Amino acid sequence: MHKALFGCVLLIQTATSVSAQQNSQSSDPIPQPDKSMIHSSAELPPYVDGVPTCAAANKSHPLPDGIYRVGNGVSLPNPTKTPAAKLSKEALKMMKEQNLSHFEAASLLMITVDIEGNAKDLCLLRSAGYGLDKQAASAVEKYRFNPATMNGKPVPVRMSIEVNFKY
Repeated sequence: MHKALFGCVLLIQTATSVSAQQNSQSSDPIPQPDKSMIHSSAELPPYVDGVPTCAAANKSHPLPDGIYRVGNGVSLPNPTKTPAAKLSKEALKMMKEQNLSHFEAASLLMITVDIEGNAKDLCLLRSAGYGLDKQAASAVEKYRFNPATMNGKPVPVRMSIEVNFKY
């Protein structure tokens, strides 16, 4: 029926991209998301789909002591386990109601990768709506990484992860 397929993991200096994908051979235009459901972190309520939202996303905002950003001698954590996020029932229902054969959305999350390679302190930077943020958060919480390093030693890093949904 509806099975989410894992796409590729794209690591760049501060973001990881993961896709939950469904095969579709349609030439239908990509539907524009309902603007009332998509928000940046500056305008999100404290929780969306049960996922905490991040404080204003500002790169100059200081990190807690002992947590780093990638760069300046700090390596990017290497993902070793990235389970796919699944489309939510709400998104599937909306697609059926609007008779859509193609759908794309993305949730942007911020995490801390600890020195053991676990994703911690997850928060939402940009909402995809349609219940997809909860699905993205559930998948990202299960991610595992080879930790970031600085001078050959593991260090915790704060980074963003974009979870893409395609149908």
